[in-house]
Amino acid sequence: MIITFLIGTMCLVIWLYFTDADKTAMRLLWVCLLCMLAAELMTTILSFGIKVIFSPSALTLFGIQIVLLAPIFEELAKLQACQSLTRPLHRFALVSLFGIYELMISKPFAMEQPFSIQGFFEAFAAIPALFLHILTAVVYAFYLHGARWHQLVIGTAIHATYNALVYFVGLEAGQVCAAIFIVSALALFPWKDEDRKGHWS
Repeated sequence: MIITFLIGTMCLVIWLYFTDADKTAMRLLWVCLLCMLAAELMTTILSFGIKVIFSPSALTLFGIQIVLLAPIFEELAKLQACQSLTRPLHRFALVSLFGIYELMISKPFAMEQPFSIQGFFEAFAAIPALFLHILTAVVYAFYLHGARWHQLVIGTAIHATYNALVYFVGLEAGQVCAAIFIVSALALFPWKDEDRKGHWS
């Protein structure tokens, strides 16, 4: 639990370094936090509705939350948060924050045995989720600007596929996904395309 939080905090410090911790960066911190909370609230409300109406087993409901509801609402939150941002690097920084906050706030409380040796390994197993969000950040920031719904479909597909693999196959699948996400994000990031990448300020 503490290890995951510390890894997330370290990532946040790196994020603040690269964004110069300026006024825009501070605003993005709050925007992302509020959007994440809104996504969590909507997921919880809909999950409660499904539980009341359909009375699925706890395991089935958890699977629906993880594989379907959470990706949809989180990607909707990312899409909505990006609407007011005109600079690509701002959008990239904002969506990347979702992964950092997930490590700091969400993952530590989702661990089954946070204070055991299993919790130690769970802490490092949570890291691939960060790269998931970085890959979706590349999509939202630099691709398909005129087709927001296409961005949403791609982001949700990436997110849901990762969650489904981890849920149904195991953490090893998450590690394989992390490698794919890293390579994909590095390949798709417009390192030398200044027109697409833009400037921070």
